[in-house]
Amino acid sequence: MAQIRAMSADEVRQLVAWAGEEGWNPGLHDADSFWNADPAGFLALEEAGRMIGGGAVIRHDDTFGFMGLFIVDQDYRGRKLGTQLWFARRDRLLSRLAPGGTIGLDGVDAMVPFYERGGFHPFTRHRRFQLESLSSDLLRSPRIVDLRSVDLGAVADFDRSCFPARREHFLKDWIHQPGAVSLGYVEQEKLLGFGVMRPCLVGWKLGPLFAE
Repeated sequence: MAQIRAMSADEVRQLVAWAGEEGWNPGLHDADSFWNADPAGFLALEEAGRMIGGGAVIRHDDTFGFMGLFIVDQDYRGRKLGTQLWFARRDRLLSRLAPGGTIGLDGVDAMVPFYERGGFHPFTRHRRFQLESLSSDLLRSPRIVDLRSVDLGAVADFDRSCFPARREHFLKDWIHQPGAVSLGYVEQEKLLGFGVMRPCLVGWKLGPLFAE
């Protein structure tokens, strides 16, 4: 019989490896950043002493949390174990938020009806873009600086104007990921935008990218 329990850091890395096998192309250090922000935000599905699935339910503050990295080992699919885990994750995160708190998640179009049965509503649609070769006319500007040289409070303030919760601790870790390229646009000592590009299993991913 399957049970749901807290996940260890090593098991989170296993989950990331499964995500790579599914072609999700996670960042090499993304899970570490989320673990550091909320170690209680990961649940494992276990059967016969073996982790067979899991997912993240990250609490950013009392008002906002995010569900992601949801995956069940291929050998255990088709038994409604994923459904059991998904609702357990939703309920766990709700219990850690204040009444009226919001949960976000990313989902493919085919899963929208399932998420709607869980109380979610579509907010926007995502599209993925991929760059395979660099342009020769890249923008250069002295106003683009290393984001790590910008006051973290200013970065967190700007981020909060675009993101539903203040996440200063998370941003500090995210900006300093090994191999990350973190840049800000500063004009008259005011941060007007920033972006972080971090290495993934294949290539790089860019995010967040916010600007006035």
